[in-house]
This record gives sequence, structure tokens and C-alpha cells, in this order.
Amino acid sequence: MLSKHIDFKGMNNLRDLGGMTNVLGKKIKSNLLFRSDHLHNATQADMEKLKKLGVRYILDLRNLEERTEQPDQKIEGIKYIPMPLNPERNAGIAKDKKSREELQKDAIEKTSTDPKFFFYEMSGYYADYATVPYTFHQMHNFFQTLLQTNGGVLWHCAGGKDRTGILTVLLCEVLQIPKKDIEADYLATNLYKQKEADAEIINIQKILPPDCPPDIAIYMTKYTWLAHIEYLQHFYNLIEENHGSIQNFLRNAVGLTEDEENALRNKYLI
Repeated sequence: MLSKHIDFKGMNNLRDLGGMTNVLGKKIKSNLLFRSDHLHNATQADMEKLKKLGVRYILDLRNLEERTEQPDQKIEGIKYIPMPLNPERNAGIAKDKKSREELQKDAIEKTSTDPKFFFYEMSGYYADYATVPYTFHQMHNFFQTLLQTNGGVLWHCAGGKDRTGILTVLLCEVLQIPKKDIEADYLATNLYKQKEADAEIINIQKILPPDCPPDIAIYMTKYTWLAHIEYLQHFYNLIEENHGSIQNFLRNAVGLTEDEENALRNKYLI
């Protein structure tokens, strides 16, 4: 069983991990662990629904620029905690102050030169998740928040795919969810982001230069808007190469102790 998608007006990739079953037959408790895309477009009804679901903490994994451009809706009774997963210099694909039009022009040029440019770019972000000490520190803070809080915790980035996805992967590893279910749940993002991706392809095709093949828009979009198992495999490969196992990574890089792992299982499994 994968995480359960919940319908909202302003978020299309919000899911409850409750019900996922681990290798020992224990299930993640419902209404405690939520993954999502950003809450900038949350309606009043959405905010009330989050409170009814039991969400008490929101962890925003985006960088400062993203949080400034599309701030989350603040919800009374829910504590908002900025927790950028990447260093500011390396957070998000837009690393400078160029306009959206300039960024799109650059992206078109890069993709025209190499259709897989953004595949390699995104793979680099997953390499950072496996190698950057700042990110390890934020992963540690994520787990400490789960240990120290009471009530539902929701974590999100922009699309709920990469930064949100990698923390969900690590949490599921701690909770001993089977690898095949971890991978399937990571890819489930595509069920809820495909419509947005298709719309973005159409928007990009409208601004392509006349001599540019329309497939460029597909390459630009599919590697950045959708989850690809190759990204996750790259992360796992680097973890095994540098630490031997995901368990060693959690212990030695993230700093999660055996007692803390057991505490997380006792708290979130039934």
C-alpha cells in the first residue's frame, strides 16, 4: 500500500503516509505524517481541512527565494517552520535573479544543445542530497522535529517531488517500509503532477523559436516536473558507495541514533 492521496483545491500532491505497511507487518499510523507540494494556493477550505486532519506543524523545505515568491498560507493553530533542505546557493533550479522569460530562454538553449541537460541537472541535486553536510544537518532536524512534536507533521517543497520525496524515502527506510513500496510511492508523484507537466509543455511550445523542434518542451518538462527512478537510484548508489548502506548513512551522516530510530517506530507505527 502506498501513501493515500487527499484531494485539495490548492494542492494536488498532498498525501498521508498512513497505512503503508512495513516488512514486519506494522502500518504507519494515519493523520500524522503528510507529504505535499507548496501551500501558496491553499484555499480557506483547504486550511480548515488540514486542521481537521490533525496537521499541527508545517515544514517548508524550500529556499528563501521560493518562500518569498510563493509564501505558504499561514494557518491559525498550525506552526510553520522553514527548513530549507539545500544550501541557499544550491536551492532550486533558478540559482540567480534572472526573469522567468530569461530562464526559459536559457533552458531552451541548453536543452536544444543536449535534450538530457535537465536530467543531468536533476541528478546533480540528488547527488547533493547524498553528499552535502548542510543537507545532512537539515535531515537531522527533520527527524528531531518528528521525535519532539505531537500531532500531524506536513513537509513540503515546491512540487512535493524531490526534496519532499527524499525525506519521505529516508523516513520510510527508518520505518522499515519495503524498498519496492518506497520506490513506487516516490514515483506516485507522477500520478498527480502529470496534468501540470502537460500544461507546462504547451506553454513552452508557444514560446519556442521557429527553428526549435517542439519535442524540446517535452524534454525541458519531463525531467524537472516528474519523478524518475534513475534519480532515486543515483541517490542510493552514492549512499552505498560512500557509507555502505542507507542504515550507515542515517547513523553516521544524518546522526540518527538507534534509540531514536526505535522511538520513531514506536511513535508512528501500529
